[in-house]
Parts: sequence; C-alpha cells; structure tokens
Amino acid sequence: EWLVIHAPRGSYKGGVWELERPQLHLYRSDGTVIDVRSQQKLILNLQVALQDFFATPEPEEQTRAQLGEQIERNRQMGYRNLRLEVSYHLKVAVPVACFVLALCSPMLSLWLARAGSFVGVLLAIVLVFVFWNTLLLFQILGNQGLLPPLLAAWMPNLLFGLGGFYLLYRSE
Repeated sequence: EWLVIHAPRGSYKGGVWELERPQLHLYRSDGTVIDVRSQQKLILNLQVALQDFFATPEPEEQTRAQLGEQIERNRQMGYRNLRLEVSYHLKVAVPVACFVLALCSPMLSLWLARAGSFVGVLLAIVLVFVFWNTLLLFQILGNQGLLPPLLAAWMPNLLFGLGGFYLLYRSE
C-alpha cells in the first residue's frame, strides 16, 4: 500500500512539515484507490532534511559511505532503491575489475603472441570494450530488479575472472 499526500500549502521547520488542507490518497500496490480523505491540517515529523529532496547527487557522484547512509535511510522509510544498491556495490567492484582485466590481458596476449603486437593491442582494446559493456548490461539488470544488486555488480568480474583463470590453466 502507498500513501500519497497532496496539499495546496505547507511549511517546513526543523524536520517537521505542517501541511494545510491535505488530501490523503491510499493506493493498493496495483494502483487502485483504497481511500481518499481530507483534513484541515497534517503535521509530519519525517526527520528528513529539506535539502535531501532537492539537491540529491547522482549515485556516481557519491561516496560508498554516502550511498550506504542513503540506502539505510530509505530502508527505514520502507523504500528500496535498487539503483543506489547496485551503485553501492560497484564502488568496490569497478576497482577490482582492474585486477581482473590484468589477469585476462596477459593470458590473451600469450595465447596470441604469434599474431603480432598490433593484434595484442587491438585485443586489449576489445577486451576492455566488451568488459565495460558487460558491466553496463549487468548494472541495468540489477537496476531493473532482474538480478540482486550484489550479483549484478560483481558478475562481470566473476565471468572475466573465470575466463582469465581458464586461459591461465590452458597456457600451462
């Protein structure tokens, strides 16, 4: 169930909203209206800073700690933002990707050593391009709720890491 509040006027002071003549609309999760009520005045003590409503930076612009705090605040209010959760896990998964690609690249260059240095450079560019697009694909899947956020962030590292270990095993 969702509660939507419409008010023609309101004021904010110290974390408390005072709404004049609000209408409270209660909806089921499928969007059908359960109830609509009007009141003269409604006081809400949300403990949410006013600036949080307006100048919220993009997840990519926030630190992992800021994302964690925002995710926790959302959970306390009964709201889950998958995009924030995926971004939270990507803050660690993307730097680890450097090590994963460092594992894959030498194995591929050894595997194709006879083809020449140009092929090695071209292959490295293609590898990074494919990895980045795989990362974006899994990020979208996580944002849409098709994969858990943790799995969506780490799956490209897992796939390419396993590929790197396979090439290492084959080279021995």
